[in-house]
Amino acid sequence: MEQILELKVKDIVEFPQFKQAIILAGEQGLNNTISWVHVLEHTNIREFVNGNELVLTTGARWKSDEDLLMFIEQLIEKSVSGLCIQLGAKYNSYKTPDGIPKEIISKAEENSFPLIVFPEDYDCRFIDLIHDVHSVIINKNYKYFLEQEQFLQDLYKILLHPHDIKDILNHLHQYLKVNVVFIKNTMEPLFTPEAPGSLKKKITEAIRKMHEDSISSLQSGEINIMYQDISASKDDTELLAIYSNQRKLSNFEYLIFQKCARSLAKISIDHLLSQEEKRYQLDRWIKKWINSEMNEQAVEKKLQEEDPFIQPSGYTACIVSLPNIQDTEKKTMEKILRVSGIMRSILEQKGFKMLAQIEKQALSSVLINIMDNKTGGKRLEEALTETLKVLSASSVIKIKEKIYFSIGETASRIDGLGDSHELARDSLYIQKIFGNPAILFYDDLHVYQLIMALEKTASLKKFVMKYLKPIVNESLEADDALIDTLKALRDCHYNKNDAAKLLYISRQSVYQRIKTIESMMGKDIFTNAEKRLCMETALFALDYLKNKPR
Repeated sequence: MEQILELKVKDIVEFPQFKQAIILAGEQGLNNTISWVHVLEHTNIREFVNGNELVLTTGARWKSDEDLLMFIEQLIEKSVSGLCIQLGAKYNSYKTPDGIPKEIISKAEENSFPLIVFPEDYDCRFIDLIHDVHSVIINKNYKYFLEQEQFLQDLYKILLHPHDIKDILNHLHQYLKVNVVFIKNTMEPLFTPEAPGSLKKKITEAIRKMHEDSISSLQSGEINIMYQDISASKDDTELLAIYSNQRKLSNFEYLIFQKCARSLAKISIDHLLSQEEKRYQLDRWIKKWINSEMNEQAVEKKLQEEDPFIQPSGYTACIVSLPNIQDTEKKTMEKILRVSGIMRSILEQKGFKMLAQIEKQALSSVLINIMDNKTGGKRLEEALTETLKVLSASSVIKIKEKIYFSIGETASRIDGLGDSHELARDSLYIQKIFGNPAILFYDDLHVYQLIMALEKTASLKKFVMKYLKPIVNESLEADDALIDTLKALRDCHYNKNDAAKLLYISRQSVYQRIKTIESMMGKDIFTNAEKRLCMETALFALDYLKNKPR
C-alpha cells in the first residue's frame, strides 16, 4: 500500500499563503496532525473546538495581553494543533512579531504549540487558505475511503479461499507496515512479523491489561498499541492488535484496523452461530425428556453419548423468553442463536452443561450441574446475571426489549426434569404479568406459588373477595387509597411512621385510614395473625388478578 500521510502543520506552512509567515514558537509541534481549519475571534473558545484544528484569528476582540494568554491556554487545553495570528493595528495591538509578549511565546514553546504570525504588511486571505487546506483534507479523506475499500476487497479474496489466521495477520501487516498480534486464550500469541521474546511478553501483557481496562489504544514509552476484542463468546477470548515502536499510529491505520477487526469478529460470530445450529440438531431429543416421554435409562444413555465422563449433581429447566422480534425468520433465528451461544459459554464457566431447543421465540433449556449442588443456585444466578449484562452490552438485546430467564426447581433425578420445566413456565407466567424481574427462580415466587395453586382450583377470586370484599367489589374495583394504605402497612411491617412516608401523607392521615379499614373489615384485621396473613395474601392476589391478561 502506498502510505497515505496525514496532513500536518509542517505541510501547511509550505502553502503559498505562508511565504511571509513567521513561526514564533512551538517548532517541536510541527508534526501535529490537522483535521480541520477554523477561524475564531471569541476570547472564550473551549466550546468551539474539538482538537486537532488549526485555528486562524485576527485577535480583533483581544483587549489586553491577558486575553491572548487565555486564548492560547484554552487552545492548548483542547489539543488544538496550532494558531495563526494576523498582525496589524487594524486588527489588534500587535504590529510586529516583537510585540507578542515573551510570556505568550514561552507558553507556546513549553507546550510544543506552533504559534505562527502573518506580518502587518501582508494580509493573509483566510478564505483562500481555508479553501486550499480543506481541499487537501477532503481529497485525502476520499483517498482514505478508496484505500479502505481496496483493503477490504483484498481481505475478502483471502477469506473466500482456504486460509488461516496467519494469512489475515500477514495481509494487515503488509498493508499497514505495522506489527500485528493475535491473542487467543487456547494458544500462544501470534506475532507478524516475529518479535523477540521479551518484546512479545511486554506487548502481550499490555494488550491483556488494555482488555481488562477496556482501553482501545495505548502509548507505553515508545510503543503505540491499538487493540480490538473480536471474541464471539466469553469463554474463548480473541484479541487483535497492531503496534509500532517507531512512530505514532495514524487515524487511517486505526480505520483500516477497525474494519479488519470487524470482519474477523463477524467470522467468529458466524462460526459460533454455525456451532449453535449444529448443537440444536443434535439436542432435538431433549424435547422428549422435557415432556417426560423418555425413561431414565434412555436419558442416561444420551447424556453418556454427549459426554462419557459427565457426573451430574442436578437438573434444572430454564426457559429464555426473547422479545417479539418483528424481523425475517433468518434474522430472528440468528438472534436466538447468538443469545444461546453467549449463555452457553458463560454457563460452562460456572459449571453447567447446557442442552437447548428453540420453541417459537424462546429457548427451552436443560442446565446440568456438574459441580457441587450446594453452590448450584448461586452459580446459576451469577451466570444468568452475567449473560444479561453481556447481551445488553453487545446490543444483542436492545435497551427497551424484554428478555426473561425463568428457572424451575432443581431436580436431583433425571425423571424430575418435567416438573422443573412446568415450574419454569410458572415463573415465566409471573414475569410476563408483572413485567419483571428479568431473572426469576421458582423458589423466589414465594406467595405467588400459593396464588397460582389457588387459581388452578378456581378459588382465587373467592379468596380475594372473602378477605378484601368491604374494600373491593365483584369487578375487582377497589378503594385505591385504602388498598394502598394496607399495602404500605404490610410492606412497612405495620410501622405507621414508615407507612406515612411511603404514602407521602401525614401520620395522622394513616391513623384515620386505619380506623376506616377497621370499621369496614373488623377491628381484628390487624390483631388476628391468621386473618391478617390472609388479608396480606389477598393483596398480592389482587395485584395478580388485575395485571394478568383477561
